[in-house]
Amino acid sequence: MPDALVQPSPTTNTSYQQTSHSDIIRDNVQTNLFTAYLIIGIILVASSLSFIFVICGNQSKSCLKSSTQKEDDNEKDKGTKEVKATFRIPFLIGIFFFYMSYCVLEANYGNFLLAYAVEGLGWTKSMGATCTAVFWASFMIGRALGIIVVKLLSPQVMLGASCTLSVISLLPLLLFANVYPDVLWISSVAIGLTMSTIFATGITWTERYVEVSSGTGAIFLTAGAAGEMLGPIFLSFLYQSFGIISFIYIMFTSASVVLVLYVILQVAAIRQGERYVKNRQQEEAGIEMDTILHDT
Repeated sequence: MPDALVQPSPTTNTSYQQTSHSDIIRDNVQTNLFTAYLIIGIILVASSLSFIFVICGNQSKSCLKSSTQKEDDNEKDKGTKEVKATFRIPFLIGIFFFYMSYCVLEANYGNFLLAYAVEGLGWTKSMGATCTAVFWASFMIGRALGIIVVKLLSPQVMLGASCTLSVISLLPLLLFANVYPDVLWISSVAIGLTMSTIFATGITWTERYVEVSSGTGAIFLTAGAAGEMLGPIFLSFLYQSFGIISFIYIMFTSASVVLVLYVILQVAAIRQGERYVKNRQQEEAGIEMDTILHDT
């Protein structure tokens, strides 16, 4: 009897092995999570230091600004015309829905791409995760290239091209994803490149027609947060009726709404005209030309 108590039973050995195996898995998961968050922390610190350097440089320049430069700034402020409330309020309401629709597309495409690839196309989780990484990589590359392209194209052209190409990028995914699953790779790269500059370019484009103040910035951020929250709500509602394919429906609809709203807002903005007026040299040149034509 004492020997039987001393010797471990097979059940005890099995449970011990299972416990040891689960501990090993848990340690590996914790190690992988630590590494991932460590990389994220390093990137955030590097980005923060670069912004601190820029801010410090701007503050030192602002301290050295002379009174002449301040007068020039005042003259620049006088070079803008007053925007009527009948245009400003509807325009900002349209901008709100524009950014809300855009953020439904931007945030939720990357969040639910893995689920669509695994459940909708039968891919492995590894392939789905790789496709998601490719999308965010193309998104990052698109924003980096946008810094160069914005110097060559006007905000109107750049924003219109981005909105149009975003719809075109999702169209093959809507039509051929079930027949040709590899279309998901092409569409993910294309949509990442094309929609990456919409948010920043939209702000520059808006500033041409209305003043971008702290209140206007709050509209941008509120619309973005609303878009991120509404995407999962729409997807969960449509998932019950259409399945995971509703993910593509929502993304294509969001891109189409962004394009339609941009066209409507651009037409209204053209009728209103930019809030910047001609500078003094251009006005003087115009007066001289009118005088010459009148004399002749």
